[in-house]
Amino acid sequence: MLHIVTVYDSLNYGSFFQAHALQWELEKYGEVTFVDIHHQSTFKQTLKSCANKFLKGKFQSMSLDYRNYKKFSEAKKTFSLTDISKIGSGKDDYFFFGSDEIWNISREKIKKSKEFFGYGFPEKNRISVAPSINRATIEQFKDNGYIEEELLKFKAISVRDMHTKEVIEQVVKKECSLVADPTLMHPKATYSKYQAKKKADNYIMLYTYGMMLNSELKKKIRSFADEKGLKIISVGRWFDFCDENVDALPSEFLSYVDNASYIFTDTFHGLMFSLIYEKQFLVFPCNNIKVEESLKILELQERLCMNGNISESLNNTIDYSLVTPRVKAFGNKTKEFLKNSVE
Repeated sequence: MLHIVTVYDSLNYGSFFQAHALQWELEKYGEVTFVDIHHQSTFKQTLKSCANKFLKGKFQSMSLDYRNYKKFSEAKKTFSLTDISKIGSGKDDYFFFGSDEIWNISREKIKKSKEFFGYGFPEKNRISVAPSINRATIEQFKDNGYIEEELLKFKAISVRDMHTKEVIEQVVKKECSLVADPTLMHPKATYSKYQAKKKADNYIMLYTYGMMLNSELKKKIRSFADEKGLKIISVGRWFDFCDENVDALPSEFLSYVDNASYIFTDTFHGLMFSLIYEKQFLVFPCNNIKVEESLKILELQERLCMNGNISESLNNTIDYSLVTPRVKAFGNKTKEFLKNSVE
């Protein structure tokens, strides 16, 4: 049995698809389940978010949050779950930790979830698959000694970015593999099987948590959209300057990516799916190390829009005849790592 320990139940399209992408690849080697470690309650998160927005009079945003929660609750049924209390220690069991930011101990919720670091699991056959610590530091790991104890028991460790690699290697005192996020193991054709059919065209897809959206940037995005005769559709978040703000099942999210004229994002998986679907995209600075390093690895640094000059940043069309082979090669590193770890 192969067990995945990850954030599969977040209200986040990237978390949803990185989990399934790893599952699809591991199914080559045996039966796969996801371990429920009771990491969080999306119901409580949504209730708190909606209550705060209700008190502030943000009724449209509140409504969108609730509709998203309902859709992700439906999508969660696609995961085969095993409660952590039922995990045994069979000699043929493997435990795959990752990906996402499950080792980012600068986030209190992650630090409290010791299971992401192996705590409570059998000591043999622990394998990490492309986790990131984002900008967490070696000092933070040293302040949490139990993490070093647990990570030293891992059979194989792979990580997503160079900063994570450098820090974790100091913790475990051995080399770690640098691999791609699991989503890059699969081409567009694989995701298309799960993609909903939605009719929408002539739009910019905005996929952001909103932290990068100051008033000046909103004006520039609006101006660019008007100049091109395009709508702005925000998927998963409500913003007053957009033409449409939509809730979406994960399958519908893929459709919005597929049909977009441009994608503007500040998220890691916004970047990943822009690459998979070969879209013209822009990434806005978000102090997210894994985003910036991925652009560097794939030689796409010019898509990071540092000065807010959207037209200038989009001046050169991405040549996917050059980029897609790089994306595929990077994804194959993850496949090779998994094969070596299991076989």
